[in-house]
Amino acid sequence: MGPALTELTIGDDPAAWGRAGFSVVDDRITIGSVTLRFQPPGDDGRRGVIAWSFDGVDDDGSIDGMLTLDRPARADGDDTDNGARSGNVQDDSATAATSHPNGVTGIDHVVVMTDDLDRTSAALRAFGFEPRRRRAVPKSDPPRSQIFWWAGPVIIELVGPDTATGNGPASIWGLALTTADLDAVVDLLGDGVSTPRDAVQPGRRIASLRGRDLGLSVPVALMTPHV
Repeated sequence: MGPALTELTIGDDPAAWGRAGFSVVDDRITIGSVTLRFQPPGDDGRRGVIAWSFDGVDDDGSIDGMLTLDRPARADGDDTDNGARSGNVQDDSATAATSHPNGVTGIDHVVVMTDDLDRTSAALRAFGFEPRRRRAVPKSDPPRSQIFWWAGPVIIELVGPDTATGNGPASIWGLALTTADLDAVVDLLGDGVSTPRDAVQPGRRIASLRGRDLGLSVPVALMTPHV
């Protein structure tokens, strides 16, 4: 069994995620087995997904330029007490926030962007990740592909050109979340979410949160459950 995603550190105001229908407790959200931990963007203006943590990755460092933490970081930049790995310790306030008004129940996949699929794939393999499958992106020009990797119950969707276009770091770009009732989310958020449409996966539907309107720096899609 390879590494399992346990935490994402995001440079956002947690109140924005509250407006999107998430239950926020102590600047954190729990979605299934994963904690979203928020910290202020700070003077450097860093927003989006800043770092991730895994049960099964023991050392701070990076995976092809993506900051990878052994344990979660507090908003002040210090590590949590006791040197505990984020996959093993969560306080009661974090684990209690598992019910969300928008009906989100889990993370379907995390989207990672790269300019070199082979390089980023090699970095993931070096940390023990195993690919699930590869798929060509339809009608992409230049040709692009998606490679799907297991990270516990979550999938990492790696997206990049079939032929490398540069040597920049990979980046954690966006999230696709599963919600129990997509139509109820539309009723709840109104103009804060797009009109649902058919997803690539047969039998599923998808809609996008309007991040600019809600104040989110991370692209977020909401999907119906697997059929």
